[in-house]
Amino acid sequence: MRPILAMVAGLVDPDPLFRNQATKCLPSAIQDTPSGDIFALAVKIAKFVDARGEYVPSIHTEPTVGGLHAAGEILIDWPNGLDRINASTPNSSRSLQNLINDYVTLGDMRVVNEAEPEAEIRWAEHGSAHLATKPASKIARLSIETLEAIWNDGLVARYGRRHGNRIVPAFDEPELRSLAARWHDRRDAIETSTAYGIERYGVEQLAALEILPADGIGLSGSGPYFTTAALRRFEDDLTALSVTIVNEDTISLGDVMKMVGGRAKPWGPTILALLAGRINFEFRKGWKLTGTRIGRSDAGEVTRLRFNPDNHPTSTFDRHMNQADALGVLNASVHRTHLLEGLSRTVGHPKLLLVSEVEELAKQVITTAEIAMRLSMSFAAAHAFVTEAGLKPVRKGAFSRSSFEIMIGAEMRRVLLRLKRWDP
Repeated sequence: MRPILAMVAGLVDPDPLFRNQATKCLPSAIQDTPSGDIFALAVKIAKFVDARGEYVPSIHTEPTVGGLHAAGEILIDWPNGLDRINASTPNSSRSLQNLINDYVTLGDMRVVNEAEPEAEIRWAEHGSAHLATKPASKIARLSIETLEAIWNDGLVARYGRRHGNRIVPAFDEPELRSLAARWHDRRDAIETSTAYGIERYGVEQLAALEILPADGIGLSGSGPYFTTAALRRFEDDLTALSVTIVNEDTISLGDVMKMVGGRAKPWGPTILALLAGRINFEFRKGWKLTGTRIGRSDAGEVTRLRFNPDNHPTSTFDRHMNQADALGVLNASVHRTHLLEGLSRTVGHPKLLLVSEVEELAKQVITTAEIAMRLSMSFAAAHAFVTEAGLKPVRKGAFSRSSFEIMIGAEMRRVLLRLKRWDP
């Protein structure tokens, strides 16, 4: 009886070494549960069972030694230790039902990060040089919430101290300072997209194709993040390969992308084509990518490029996009917000839209602005052209894309027939 009782008592021993030894006696699936919670459950069980582990109908006001011993055995036999208690007994109380539920769900009460359930915690002794969260936050210039997320994610050595039933993170100061320097050096996708004048998803494409390596530190499932060194190398590569285009009219990539319709802009494949030498371009350090110029004769090659996120399963792509990026996919100005009516939006500010819904809408409709760009017309002339051709708007400022393609194909055939008739 003594070893089992020692195990139960060890769950709340002030010495972390003895607490660890006690939890090691339990099944591995519940060893990460706070030991204080396990002990509290053992006390509950002891009030319902006798020394043989049999159910006692009348609850004890205090646990007996025999009950605590039986509770220890029941915990060691988790999750089957309570099989002998018939929960369907008509006389079973709500307290007993709650006890059984607490026992069965014991493995769901872990404090160790679920993304890394086997992560080792190095116990920082009281009085050691390891920093608590609050002073660590001041040194690193990071919020306490961010530091705790970093600790849970294993981006630093997982030192910890026990405070009652809780594990409180602790940090090694030199390691923390090194991480903080890297953290503050990184740039996220939004900052990078703003700097280059392209959409966030365009930056994600560059990262997925490893044109712009996502080498910045970040939490699991977040990002991409880029170091300032990676951003500098990217601009250096573009500058080094830039040429002066002569004897040909040029067009900016920003204007070329307005000719891409029905899908997200292929920024990744386009920049890859530039760096691979398939398309000559002009770029100067400090320019935005939208200002990069190519020969007008190469514009068609860019508009044929496509990027499929499904081909990059290990890369991170945001499921949402902001309103400006969504209107850009539709080739509409930022003021044409009515085009997005009916799409799902997140709560809060800024309101974000689902990428999948925006792309589906882009496949279905073509805006007057895109028609004007494709036909080299003014906005008013483009609207008059499609209206006279009999197209009806499917929503304000947008027409059926498939109907437009059929109409423009028929119009081209008529033009070709007229040309052929006059061909000598």
